[in-house]
Amino acid sequence: MNHSLDFRPRVRIHAAIAALALSCLLAFLPQPAAAQADRTLRVGLFPAAPLVFREKGKPSGLFVDELEYCAKELGWKLAYVDGSWSDLLAGLERGEIDILPAVGFTTARAAVYDFTKDPVYIDSGVVFTSRSFTIHTVFDLQGRRIAGVRGSLFTDEFSRYAESFGIRCQMVLVEDNPAVMQAIADGLADAGVCIYSLGNELARRYPVRITPISFSPIALHFAVPKGDPSGVAAGIDGIFRDMPTGGDSYFDRAFRKWITPESGTRVPLWLWLCLAGLCVVGFLLLLLNRMLNRQVELRTRALRKEVTERVAASEELRKLVAEKDTLLRELYHRTKNTLQVIRSMIMLQAEDYPDDPTLLDYARIIDGKIEPIFLVHRMLYQSQDLSHISSRVYLRDLAEAILQARTDRSAEVALGCDGLEEHMLIIDTAIPLGLVLNELMTNSLRHAFPGRAGGRIDIGFSRLDSGDYRFRCADDGIGVPEGFDFRGQATMGLKLVFAIGEGQLMGRVVFTARPGLACELTIPDGLSRARV
Repeated sequence: MNHSLDFRPRVRIHAAIAALALSCLLAFLPQPAAAQADRTLRVGLFPAAPLVFREKGKPSGLFVDELEYCAKELGWKLAYVDGSWSDLLAGLERGEIDILPAVGFTTARAAVYDFTKDPVYIDSGVVFTSRSFTIHTVFDLQGRRIAGVRGSLFTDEFSRYAESFGIRCQMVLVEDNPAVMQAIADGLADAGVCIYSLGNELARRYPVRITPISFSPIALHFAVPKGDPSGVAAGIDGIFRDMPTGGDSYFDRAFRKWITPESGTRVPLWLWLCLAGLCVVGFLLLLLNRMLNRQVELRTRALRKEVTERVAASEELRKLVAEKDTLLRELYHRTKNTLQVIRSMIMLQAEDYPDDPTLLDYARIIDGKIEPIFLVHRMLYQSQDLSHISSRVYLRDLAEAILQARTDRSAEVALGCDGLEEHMLIIDTAIPLGLVLNELMTNSLRHAFPGRAGGRIDIGFSRLDSGDYRFRCADDGIGVPEGFDFRGQATMGLKLVFAIGEGQLMGRVVFTARPGLACELTIPDGLSRARV
C-alpha cells in the first residue's frame, strides 16, 4: 500500500505535463474558420478617393467596398483607423493595424509586409500643376519645386524618373495628397506628384490641372503585417478565388461604381479608340524603354563586380544585347502593325459617311500625318541599325507614297529626288521631318498646278559646311501673290511647318516664291542623340 501511494503524485505530474504540451501544440496550429469569425480587424483609412476615403463620415471607395464584402462573408468586424499615409504604413509594420488597403506592391515592401495575391487596381503617378503654369514635357520641370507625399512610392519613383532625364527638382514633402494640391494652389510648389485615380478627384476641388507626364504604373493590393498573423490575406484571397466570373460579380459592380468615368462628350467612339490606341502605343514605348534601360543598368553594374570572370561576363553581356535587339525589333514591328490598323480603322470608319466629303478629307489628312511615323517604324524594323534610318530612302519613299495617295490626278506631277544625300537620321529627327514634307507636298499637290497638264516637285536633303542640315521642297507651280505673309496664315499646314521646323527641330524655315514656291528648313547639328 505504501508503494502504490508513492506513485500517485508522479502520475498527476505526468498528466499535467502532457496537458501543457497539448495546449502549446494547439496554440501553434491554424485556427479554424469559426475561431476567426466575430473578431475585429483594424483597417487603415486615408484620403485616396475613389479607392479609399471618408465620405460624409463613412468609409467609402473601391477597396472599402471589397473589404466590407469579404468581412461579411467571413464574419469579421472592421474598425477603421484614420491617419496619414506614412503613419499608417509605419503602423502596419509595427502591427498596430491589421490591414491597409491600396498599397502598391514592390519587392522592397514585400520584405516588410505581406500582400494579397491578386491586385485590386492598377494605377500610376501623374504630375499636376497650377492652371497658370504650362508643362509639355518633364524637361519643363528643371529646377522647379515639386510637392509629393512623404514616404509615398510615387514620390520616390518620380525623383528617379526625373533624374533619368538629368532633371533636378526641389522636392517639397507633405503629409497627404490633398496637401499636395493645396501646396500647388498656395504657390508653395510649382507642380505636384499624385496617384492618377485620386488626382482626378482632387482636381475638381483645387485650381490645378493634369499634365501629360505620367510614370510608374503599379499594382495596388491589400497589405497585412509580415507573416499574416491574423490570416487576413489568406481569407481575402479565398473570397477572390471563389468569386464567380462573367462580369456581374459584386467586385465587378464595385469597380464600375467607383472607377468607370462618366461620359459627357459627343466625340465619336471610333475617334476616341484611335486616340487611345496612339496613347497606348506611346505609353508602351516609354515604359518598355525604361524597363530595358533599367535592365541594362542592373546587368552592367553586376558585370563590373565580376571583373575576374571576364569570359562569363562577356557572354552575359552579349546575350543581353541580343535580347534587347530582339525586343526592340519586335516593338517596332508591333508599332508599325498597330499604326496600320489605326489607319485602316480611320479610313473604314470615314467610308461609312459617303455623303460627308469633309469627314473623308479629314480622314485622309490624319492618314497622311500617320504615314511618316508608320514609315519610320517600318524602316527601323527592316534595318540592321535600330537607332538610325537612311535620309535618302526615307524621304524618297515618303514622297512617293504622298504622290501616290493624292486624289486629284488632273495634272501629271513628276518627283525629283536628285538632291537627297545619304545621311543617317534618328527617329526624333526623321518623324518631324517627314511631317513637314507631308504638309509641303500636300500643299503643292492641292494648290500649285490648277488647270495645268503637268508639274514638278523637287526635294533635297544635304549637309552644309557648317555641319547643319538643309531640307528643301520646291515646286514649279503658280506660286503665291506678291507680299504673301506665310507666318500670318491661319491654315493648319503652315502653322504645323513653322511649329515643327522652328519649335521642335529648333531650325529656321524660309519660303521663297516666283517662280513656283520653295521652302527651306535649316536644322542644327547635334539637336538630339540616339537613345537605343
